[in-house]
Amino acid sequence: MSIRRRLTLSYFAILLLLGVNLIIYFWSDRKRQSTFEELRSAISRQILISSIQQKLNDYQKQVMLLSQITTDVNEGGASPDDIAAFNSRLDAIGEQIRQMMTLTDAGGKGMVESFSVSFRDLSASWRIFYENFGRNQSRAITEVVMHAEPLGQKVMQEILPQLQQHEKDSVEAASVHFYDAAHATDRITIGIFVMSGILSGLLALVVSRHLTTGLGALKTGADVLGGGNLEYRIPIVATDELGDLARTFNDMAGRLQSARAELEQRQQELEVLMNRERGKTEELEAALHQLKETQDQLLVQEKMAFLGVLTAGIAHEIKNPLNFVTNFSEVSVELLDDARQIFQQGAASLPPADSQYLSELISDLNTNLHKIREHGKRADSIVRGMLAHSRGGSGQFQPTDLNALMTEAVNLAYHGMRAQDQTFNIAIESAYDSALPLVSLVPQDVSRVRWCRRTSAG
Repeated sequence: MSIRRRLTLSYFAILLLLGVNLIIYFWSDRKRQSTFEELRSAISRQILISSIQQKLNDYQKQVMLLSQITTDVNEGGASPDDIAAFNSRLDAIGEQIRQMMTLTDAGGKGMVESFSVSFRDLSASWRIFYENFGRNQSRAITEVVMHAEPLGQKVMQEILPQLQQHEKDSVEAASVHFYDAAHATDRITIGIFVMSGILSGLLALVVSRHLTTGLGALKTGADVLGGGNLEYRIPIVATDELGDLARTFNDMAGRLQSARAELEQRQQELEVLMNRERGKTEELEAALHQLKETQDQLLVQEKMAFLGVLTAGIAHEIKNPLNFVTNFSEVSVELLDDARQIFQQGAASLPPADSQYLSELISDLNTNLHKIREHGKRADSIVRGMLAHSRGGSGQFQPTDLNALMTEAVNLAYHGMRAQDQTFNIAIESAYDSALPLVSLVPQDVSRVRWCRRTSAG
């Protein structure tokens, strides 16, 4: 299978997992919406029942209060507008009951229908009472006593409490159903996500392992072939593009091996011819070598003469300002010590922050001056070495520390190379024998020999 096909299949597999995650998400969302709608309907029914109960309770109290009032028939009772308003409010309660009927599930429709029938009878009785109140008082009182009061007690004390308890149970059941559905969908969503992640990781691991194995074999083969082992052949572990590339590498190695064998044969023939001419060229090489040695000696002498003059001039120019730097750094250290003593005497009168700041500042200045003096002395040592190298010596042997002499010569050569090439930089590592005794020699001559070897190599 080709790499392109593997990647394409991996891409479609990941898309399939994403599609499964999307389907699970929409299913979970629909499940939550359905359970939430069930909970919302139960809460709405509970609110409607509470509102209906409050209104019925108010009407019952109003009817009972009116039935206890003695009125004169000549007063005419309630006006048509009052009767219409009374009937309108009863119709509004009936509309709420019908609305509750639409929100009720199959398990509660029987109770709501029973409540609706009882309310219709109670509403009709209340209408008769209100229409005859003040006009036909005896009929109004009879309607209350015979019909309205028994129906009201049945509705308010039996049907409504049962309906309220049923709706309360429905709300609790809907709440439990909603949270159970939410937890279940969350677990399913997390599970499918984790499963998708694991499958995607396994798929990526398989594809990447195949690619890394093939590429690793190619890299190993390329390194071995690049090292000159043309007999090595890359194992072909796949039939994809990596396998084709390995096969191409093997073919190239075979051609290179044949070419090298032919080249070795030609080289052997050339060596035979060269051996015949070697005797003649040895004499020419000896003469050329002698001439080159003579030229090198002349060149070294010219370099040494020029270098001596140049080094002496540079060293004299550097030594004076360098002495000023070293001397002034030493004087500054002494002045800084005096300043520290004065500061310590008056530190108690300064704020703690200023006192700490001045103390740190004096310490930093002291450290900087010691560094300046240390590097000034180091530079002065280099200048003295340059002067000694340019002037030459008395030619007398004297006990000399080879470690110090080599350190000075190496530093001088390093700074000379840095002067010629600003980009030149090396790390000097020394491993001297501390137990080496003093050696009797001419230090200036040995230093010049080291310098000549460095310049000749340059």
